[in-house]
Amino acid sequence: MSRRRGFTLIELLVVIAIIAILAGMLFPVFARARESARKIQCLSNVKNIAMAVQMYLVDYGRFWSSGKQDAQAQQLITDLCGGCGVDCRSATWNPYQRVPVLLDEYIKNRDVWRCPSAKVDASSGGNGFAVNPCTPDWYTAATRDGCRVNGCDCFPPGWGGTLTDSMVQGMCSGAVEGAFTQSISNPCVLRDRTPESSHDVAKLVVCGDAGQSMESVHGADYAFPDIKFPTWLLCPDDSCTGHTNRGTCDDDNCGDWEHASKCTVVSTCFGGDGKLARDPSYRKTFARHLGGDNLGFADGHAQWMPADQILLGGHDHTRNGIHPQLIYGLCICTNLTATPRSELPEWKDDTAGIW
Repeated sequence: MSRRRGFTLIELLVVIAIIAILAGMLFPVFARARESARKIQCLSNVKNIAMAVQMYLVDYGRFWSSGKQDAQAQQLITDLCGGCGVDCRSATWNPYQRVPVLLDEYIKNRDVWRCPSAKVDASSGGNGFAVNPCTPDWYTAATRDGCRVNGCDCFPPGWGGTLTDSMVQGMCSGAVEGAFTQSISNPCVLRDRTPESSHDVAKLVVCGDAGQSMESVHGADYAFPDIKFPTWLLCPDDSCTGHTNRGTCDDDNCGDWEHASKCTVVSTCFGGDGKLARDPSYRKTFARHLGGDNLGFADGHAQWMPADQILLGGHDHTRNGIHPQLIYGLCICTNLTATPRSELPEWKDDTAGIW
């Protein structure tokens, strides 16, 4: 009589180990394939926005208004911050001057403004103050105390669904259903410009992957959109921005180069990350799409670019850039060396510029 022979414990463990090894090898491949699909979807969205910009230019002959002619907006800027950032803030604080609102007749699906890979978007900072049942108009909303501190990235009532995504509406009206989130941006340098005034429309950025700063002109915000304050993190000294010596890392001296190298890249670390500035391979891991990001250009085309090309390819204030300039509409405001910017020789090229 024959006996049925089963698997021994060792044999089962060997099979399980082989399966685990194969899974460990395949999971990164699956994750990369999934991100590749998301990158393509985002690139399609960016392309659609770039084409919508082209149609807007055909109708109006220039990019959207800066709000300089809006007396209320100019008075608001003067009252709240002494006239700072009139070109951008006077428009973004008026919900009807937001770029997605202006392009809405050309882009019928508002989900186009969302990147499926985004971890940070315009609502992530909680600094939206829009027209809603608690405030009668955008000017009243903009003069609230919170706006004086955070600024106002607002949208018209009901823009994203039953309510516009904002902190004020959340407090007044409960949960936001179908809220509008935006993770593709338009540089504010476009406002009040004509495409003919640019050096090269095929290199002029009109939209791209972005995070919390929806109209930023800093290349860092497009290279690393899922870090809330990439410009601050990439600056080891305070000559680029006044925020780099402020932080809530383990050491408040995070703005110092040596201390910065010990900080992690988190949104609450305003002092800088030395490794982020000095190690391109490390930086690459913080890009949105497999080491790079999607940009749309004024001639209607869109493309994926490596993060460092976006970071260092714009108008150079720092002597750290790529020359000749790769893209227009974005600028470099990061110092990737331990040398204070004040000690770096000035780079001059009359043919280059942010525009």
